[in-house]
Amino acid sequence: MRRRGGYSAIPFAAILMFFVLTPRPAIPTGQNTFGETTLISLPEAETLVYVMSDSVAIRERGRDVVWERITSNAWDQSDYYVFRIVFTGLSAASHLVGSYAVNKHTADVLQIVPEARLVAASKQLTGVQAILRKEHLIGPSTLGKYRYVNPEMGGARLTPKDLGEGPHQGD
Repeated sequence: MRRRGGYSAIPFAAILMFFVLTPRPAIPTGQNTFGETTLISLPEAETLVYVMSDSVAIRERGRDVVWERITSNAWDQSDYYVFRIVFTGLSAASHLVGSYAVNKHTADVLQIVPEARLVAASKQLTGVQAILRKEHLIGPSTLGKYRYVNPEMGGARLTPKDLGEGPHQGD
């Protein structure tokens, strides 16, 4: 029923209810149909870099961080996303924060320059890691298999001492 200068609310409500009640396909996830773990994506790794404690501390000082993906002979690109991160200041110059590797299997973030260390855990980082680990079915066995492997040491496992014995992500 059309009113002068507009439309009746009844057909609009019916159309709205059709869209609300009509089933839609599920939103695709990182999980495959076999229930196996999947690797985190580049945008997910960038999110981890953005919320890691080093980046948050810089933003709290009124600056921002930017990063670029780099290649590294020491860090296998099939297992890690490697980034060089700089912070911007009031001047045109940018300053190196460090180089970081994000483990594609575990969502762990390691600072790799000047030496390999696990980035300090924060509520934001551990929260995002928990979401990604759930989405990609990353459980204790995957963490045990891929966590703290240092390619610079011939693939040897890093120990908590090697990582500065600080709080461990996701532990």
